[in-house]
Amino acid sequence: MTLREELEDLRPLMGTESGEFYSRVKHIAGIYTSEEDKKMIADFMDECLNGIDDEITEMEERTIKLQL
Repeated sequence: MTLREELEDLRPLMGTESGEFYSRVKHIAGIYTSEEDKKMIADFMDECLNGIDDEITEMEERTIKLQL
């Protein structure tokens, strides 16, 4: 399994704080240690965090509309 595949499999578990999430993160961190791998992991995390930021912005907009 490639790093990209491992990260995509991790995506649905993000935010769940399940044991499986932490187990997979530990596995990924232990195997993929090159600078290129670390950059790919960092880019993936940035992408996920930006997605969360977009969702929060959308929820705030909906809340304001409902209040009006």
